[in-house]
Amino acid sequence: MRFNSYLFLFSLVAVLAVLWLLPARARRGWLLFTSYAFYASWGVNFLAVLVGTGTLNYFGAKWIASASNRKRRGAFVIAANVCLLATFKYLGWLCGNMNLLADHLGASFRLPVPHWAFPLGISFYVFESISYIVDVTRGREKPRRFIDLQLFIAFFPKLMAGPILRGREFFYQLDLIRRPDAAAIRYGVRQIVFGLFLKTVMVDRAFFGLADNVNEAFSHPYQQATAADVWIMCFAFSLQLYFDYSAYTRIALGAAKLCGITLVENFDHPFMSRSPAEFWQRWNMSLSRWIRDYLFLPLQGGLEGASKLRTAWAAFASMVVFGVWHGAGWNFVAWGVYNGLVLTGYYMIVPPANANRGATGAKVWVRKIGGHVITIALFCLGALFFRCPEVSMALGLARHAIDPFTYPGLGLRPVFAAATLELVAFVLIAGILDALGRPGKEQIRAQGLRYAFAMLEGSGMGVLFVVTIVHLQNQRAFVYFQF
Repeated sequence: MRFNSYLFLFSLVAVLAVLWLLPARARRGWLLFTSYAFYASWGVNFLAVLVGTGTLNYFGAKWIASASNRKRRGAFVIAANVCLLATFKYLGWLCGNMNLLADHLGASFRLPVPHWAFPLGISFYVFESISYIVDVTRGREKPRRFIDLQLFIAFFPKLMAGPILRGREFFYQLDLIRRPDAAAIRYGVRQIVFGLFLKTVMVDRAFFGLADNVNEAFSHPYQQATAADVWIMCFAFSLQLYFDYSAYTRIALGAAKLCGITLVENFDHPFMSRSPAEFWQRWNMSLSRWIRDYLFLPLQGGLEGASKLRTAWAAFASMVVFGVWHGAGWNFVAWGVYNGLVLTGYYMIVPPANANRGATGAKVWVRKIGGHVITIALFCLGALFFRCPEVSMALGLARHAIDPFTYPGLGLRPVFAAATLELVAFVLIAGILDALGRPGKEQIRAQGLRYAFAMLEGSGMGVLFVVTIVHLQNQRAFVYFQF
């Protein structure tokens, strides 16, 4: 059941109607049942894996908590989660590569390559399970009731593609699932409508179909692409990925809010970043925080006192894991290595905090704008590894991008290039207006204009909803559903 479908909208209304008619003590049970039903709509076998993951970590947490020395038991349960994820997501890819290596070496043995179905969302709920087990091992979280832990893992708005939650961000809300007030309803509806608009109109329909144009551009032989073509393709796919995933996140936030649960934000205008480190603090923030807290900081040795070399190593290793988490393929390995090298270079050459002291206003602005342009260009260029099925194709396109004199001209349709540049401008203007508008929102409230603002906002949402409903047919799945 896709978020961008009539069936989901009708189902959500039915779920909410029953949820708020039930007494408070029955609501978490209803949410768990509907979450199971939502996941089972993608395949009953998938549901068995989901329930099994929750059961494993329920008993694992109790087993860890009963020990005087929790570290060894915690490591065992974490390893079990990693093995579960690796079995379903990476085993087939690893066996295939081992067979290729055997062919290269002239060996005769062959490993059987499993071809079982990939449980949707497993990367997300396994990472949530690992964070729960780590927190129980460290004494920051207590073992939870079976129904609470199952709901933590299976809660349907964030089940398929996040945001990735921690136990402390979720469990306390189950103590009393309240009916949403007017502000919560307004927030939830606004997020759902705008998320659907981004997905159905901005990604799949607008400007002759952003997704269609991206797919067409990447289907051409990369040897024919010019430098301008490659940069347009980089920016277009990066925007498609951003709109697509942020759209899913908005719908998840809105649906959860209407259910009485608050999820964490996942994007904060990442294309306004002025450094690679800042970019990953704004992009897919829940996963970035997970990587930071459970991988980067332990490798670095803490928040303070680490050398540049150790920080760079921790950043590189973390980004490789970040890339591999996205999928079983050498392109994702290369994407992680690329971003790891970018972050490593940044941490090695970044100036000290007081480097701008004494600099004039013009110099500061040049550094800020330069940092912004370089950061976005590096991310979009790296997106080639994410999008291209083969590393060789990504490297070929990258070579064209950085050598404009050898590959001049524009081979793509001018209307596609113009639409991509318009979307780039749209994202930048939206980020600037958001930064400038935050104080303005407080002034609107203070001046008693909130009712006029609410009417204007409601009218705008109504228009977006009508436009979205018209286009809500034969929609594509969200990109991050494959992870």
